[in-house]
Amino acid sequence: MPKQKTWFAQKTVLVDLGFLGIDNDYQINELHIPHKKKRVKKGDSNELSQEQKNENRKIGAERIGVEHAIGQVKRCRFLHQTIRIKRLNLLDKIVGVAAGLTNFRNS
Repeated sequence: MPKQKTWFAQKTVLVDLGFLGIDNDYQINELHIPHKKKRVKKGDSNELSQEQKNENRKIGAERIGVEHAIGQVKRCRFLHQTIRIKRLNLLDKIVGVAAGLTNFRNS
């Protein structure tokens, strides 16, 4: 099995609904995905139960800090535009500089 498939083998992973099926691609110790309202015909109820809504709220509360940090890093204009650099080690350095600037700005 490729090394990348086992990145999350000993981790708890919180994802949004855009990552449905991630458990098929990776070995994950514990996975938390919000509940999704079902698509139903007109007249049927598609509301989530109060328990499901509470679970979604709990997952969202844990993820919001990470989402805000990603948004702050993307303020560096060179990250949210197309980067045409082919050297991966240089791309890693660029992302590291952006993260460092974000940390400096927030300290």
